[in-house]
Parts: sequence; structure tokens; C-alpha cells
Amino acid sequence: MQIETFIRKKNEHPIHFDNRVNTFMLQPWCEVKDVKVNLYNENGHTMHVVTVLYTDTTKEHY
Repeated sequence: MQIETFIRKKNEHPIHFDNRVNTFMLQPWCEVKDVKVNLYNENGHTMHVVTVLYTDTTKEHY
């Protein structure tokens, strides 16, 4: 199992952030096990953090 964390930058459009996360999760070698979404408030700015728990299928064959 591996973990990849995505943090939305302050000036990043939510659609661009979603595309970045989805592009990662849709990779053919990426078998998604779990996704957690957390929202943090930092000085009035909502910070989106997405944590993807996954298995890299290219590394399973060794």
C-alpha cells in the first residue's frame, strides 16, 4: 500500500485540483483502495487535502 497526498494550492481552481487528483487515480497502474478528503481552515482560506491510499500494480509482480 502506498499513500499520495494532494493539497490544493491557494490560487488553484477547484476544477484544476479535481483534474489533478482524478488523473492520478485513473492511471492504469493505480489501484485505488481508499480516498479521504479533509478540509482545513487556514487564516480564512479553506484548504482541501485529498489522501489516496493505493496499490501500484506494476510493483506487485516482483
